[in-house]
Amino acid sequence: MKRGFILSLLLALFLFAIGNAQSVQPQKAPNFSLKTYDGKIVELAKLKGTVIVVNFWATWCPPCRAEIPDFIKVYDTYKSKGLEIVGIALDEDGWSKVKPFLEKNKINYSIVLGNAELCNSMAALKVFLRLSCG
Repeated sequence: MKRGFILSLLLALFLFAIGNAQSVQPQKAPNFSLKTYDGKIVELAKLKGTVIVVNFWATWCPPCRAEIPDFIKVYDTYKSKGLEIVGIALDEDGWSKVKPFLEKNKINYSIVLGNAELCNSMAALKVFLRLSCG
């Protein structure tokens, strides 16, 4: 039931963003350029014009782990319509903790490593966010 609620909330936010993109005053997010485990560069500025979900998470965070299956489903459903999800892992041990987690959970969207500074710069945006920046 909780998963269904989260999935419904993500879907509603996505549809709201698409339907109201013209009427919402855009805020410029700080650019970042970070690498995935396999070396692919994810640069926020290059995704301009795309609906993007930026999710700060960590392998040690139970609510973060709980929402990942819903992100996987949402991405499977909407990637063909232009949705991008970028998961920014905040694990201090970096890829040594994150890579096994990615493989075990078969995460299908881009995951990069971030830090509290990036998390705090994104939190400065006045948008719907639930952040806990380490």
